[in-house]
Formats: sequence, structure tokens, C-alpha cells
Amino acid sequence: MALNDEKKLLEEAAIHWFIKNIKKLCGIQYHVKKHYGEDGISKPDFILTGHEEEIAVEVTHLFYDEHEARLLLGKLDHIPDEIQFVSTMIDTLNDLIANKVGKKYDYQGRIDLLIRCASPAFAIPHFIKNSVHINTDNTYNFHHIWLLLRNVETGEWSDLLQLK
Repeated sequence: MALNDEKKLLEEAAIHWFIKNIKKLCGIQYHVKKHYGEDGISKPDFILTGHEEEIAVEVTHLFYDEHEARLLLGKLDHIPDEIQFVSTMIDTLNDLIANKVGKKYDYQGRIDLLIRCASPAFAIPHFIKNSVHINTDNTYNFHHIWLLLRNVETGEWSDLLQLK
């Protein structure tokens, strides 16, 4: 599978879970209107419609580090011997947010950032407890920043945390 195809499938899965969870949180049923690459849309990744509004959503994935990403994506056949620290994960999250803030988006309306935390070592309480260390200052181009995590009890991508 080509890297772009894999990335597209991961983004589609994340937006599916976002739509499902945002309906539970806000009662709004969104639908995908456009996906990047369609009709010349390059960024943000998705345009959603729902409740007489339209929002754009940029989707990205958070891994602890490159080794974890390669392992979880099936590109590494052994587990590195290392301890994972919440502080390192928060630093990685802050770097990811800063990277996305620095990009230009072909959209004039509301843009949300959806970050799917792929790391199985971290759950929603880690991010809530350390929320004061998550830098959402100067994220002017994003109306909301969402963190999507796997629920440790159910295994589903049902934990959605609003960071901004």
C-alpha cells in the first residue's frame, strides 16, 4: 500500500470516530462534504456539514516517537526497550500543534484540528492531568483543537478531549 493511501485511510478512520463522538458530545450530526484531493481541495483534510454549518477539519496523528509510529504501522518488527514518559508525549504533542499552526489552509471558514493519539501507552487522564503543559496559545487558525484517544475500557476510539 502506498504511503498516501495509508495516510488517507488513517485520516478517514479518525474523521469517522470524530463524527461519531462529536454527535455524543454536542448532539450535532456531521457528514463529510469533501475530502482533500476532491474538487481541488488540498488542505484542510475534510469539509464537514451539519446543523446548518460547515467546518473544516485538519487531521493528524500523534505517536510517542518514530519507533512507536513504525511499530504501530507494521513497519518495525521488534519493540524497542524504552520507558515512555508523559512529559515527552506532551512535548511531542506541542511540537505537532506548532507544526500544524505554521501551515496555510485553503479555507476561509472555521477550521478545527483533530489529533488522533495512536499511542496505546497514553489515555485521556494523562492529557487532562497535564493540560496546563499543552500549548494552545497562538493557535489562531484553529477554532477548536480536539484529541481523539482509544478508551482503555472499551478499546474504541471514543474518548474525545477538547484542548482548545
